[in-house]
Amino acid sequence: MRTGVLLLSAAAAALAVAPAALAKGKPDLTVRAVSKPPAAVERTAGFGLTVTVRNGSGLARPSATAFYLSRGKRKTRLHPDQAVPRLKARKSAVSTTTLVVPGSVPVGTYHVIACADATRKVRERSEANNCKGNAI
Repeated sequence: MRTGVLLLSAAAAALAVAPAALAKGKPDLTVRAVSKPPAAVERTAGFGLTVTVRNGSGLARPSATAFYLSRGKRKTRLHPDQAVPRLKARKSAVSTTTLVVPGSVPVGTYHVIACADATRKVRERSEANNCKGNAI
């Protein structure tokens, strides 16, 4: 079995903040913050990541945040997903999870991306603002 180190880094990601006028109506889940991952991770090893998911408007039913390693156009899903409780308007949930890097991932530099409502169980005002990334 080949071992290797993955280099992780933070990626700048801009999110539009929903105006107060959106407080009523459909929910709008966004990943507001992703902790900085470690600088390097061994394949098949785990690393902790803390994520803040915010609901800008309406009442959001329970959902899940998914995590990906991204390198160019290639994305690899990490496991496990992180459960997010029901969120009222303008409320946030902070959670930490340990993600495992699959052994099949080639050695290299990646971004870690967190996406709120990954299973699309919440009908949202906007699905386009659900993800935020950090380099690893």
